Amino acid sequence: SSGINAEYGGRFLRRNFSLIVNKPLVDNTPTLDKRPRSRSASEGKPRSRSGSGLNLPTPNHNGNSHNNENNQTSENLLVDRNLQLAKYLTSPTEKREIKNKFNYEKHGYEVVIQCTTYYPLQFYALRELSCGGDDKFIESLTRCKNWNAKGGKSGSSWSKTLDDRYILKQISRVELSSFMEFAPLYFEYVCKSFFHSDTHPTALCKIFGVFSVRWKNSTGGSMKKDLIVMENLFYNRTISQIYDLKGSLRGRFVRNPIQDEVLLDENLLQKS
Repeated sequence: SSGINAEYGGRFLRRNFSLIVNKPLVDNTPTLDKRPRSRSASEGKPRSRSGSGLNLPTPNHNGNSHNNENNQTSENLLVDRNLQLAKYLTSPTEKREIKNKFNYEKHGYEVVIQCTTYYPLQFYALRELSCGGDDKFIESLTRCKNWNAKGGKSGSSWSKTLDDRYILKQISRVELSSFMEFAPLYFEYVCKSFFHSDTHPTALCKIFGVFSVRWKNSTGGSMKKDLIVMENLFYNRTISQIYDLKGSLRGRFVRNPIQDEVLLDENLLQKS
């Protein structure tokens, strides 16, 4: 969070946050095996998850006669891994959260930090598919800065990673509760969009983690933040104009906008 990063620095995250996001596999959950293995003849072709409505892809063979066994094995390994991640991403789990507790010392003052990670298994799979794994994800989160997001009126605190890849937003308890209810549908939706982008394209900003962080400040007061970590859709893109659209025409017009100001619904209608 912005408070954690500003007050305690990236060293805490680098040392301890990795334990949070890398601990998605709870008791009685199979460990994701990344070791190379070949598919036996008895395994046959990959099957889609029954009842999920997800038809996961099989290797796309182009019919070239010179495709060697190594290429075939690599394709099978990729499909095996994606099938396993898709299963984790869309599988229901009884344990929707894990809790971690850490002690952090700075300037002779010990800070106790508690972090609750929601839907750890599903988010782990999503980050493997979309972020290149947790190592890169954690490395980005260890270097954050406060960010003055323009256009919104919620009053939430925002942070952005220094590499511009991810955005951290503080959410209300109501928003957290709402996400916990529709999260299974969200995971199934992004799974479909990942494996079938041609038939299920999406412009949805992906959420890669939801956390609740508690700690005590230097005066002993208890602090708490509920946070989501999401992708920055503007990363590595040139943006000429930003609009904050709510689907309403009431009070949704910026008069005499200055340079780089976020515009609203009526501004877009006027321009079109």
